[in-house]
Amino acid sequence: MDTDAFFEWYLRVSGKTLLDITADHSIKLHTAIRDGSLDAVEELFASGAVHCSLPLYTDGVPNAQGVLPLHRAARHGHLDIVRFLLRQVHPNNRAAFLNEQTLYDHTALHWACVYGQAAVVEELIQSGADTSSLNDHGKTAWDLAEIHEQVAVLAVFKQFAADP
Repeated sequence: MDTDAFFEWYLRVSGKTLLDITADHSIKLHTAIRDGSLDAVEELFASGAVHCSLPLYTDGVPNAQGVLPLHRAARHGHLDIVRFLLRQVHPNNRAAFLNEQTLYDHTALHWACVYGQAAVVEELIQSGADTSSLNDHGKTAWDLAEIHEQVAVLAVFKQFAADP
């Protein structure tokens, strides 16, 4: 049985639509990321059920805020998951992936700065995140670190600013 025939059979038998299946996998992925379960994230990727740009689904539709897996991993400070997600993206697409913005123009770097995830901030900057990207209030990630008094994050920014 070829893959398309199997998939069509599965949809008929399960009674689920492709949207239902995508939403289920989205919830599993975002929950695993939130919980810091690298094993579960790796398993979902290995099964081919998810991808790096799969937004969280709410009530069967993509969440309007546009939160992607990298945003969630950065927000929760799961450096191992951030690194795993970055490895899933071809180097030619990495800049776009790193700088993908939510509805309110927050990048993963913005999220990591707001929540004081210094190790993630360092990884994102080293990986090529755009430190000059502005959110919907015209704030950079550095601005947000200052506003939220994230001393460890500010130290990372200062370290990179001092490096030639």
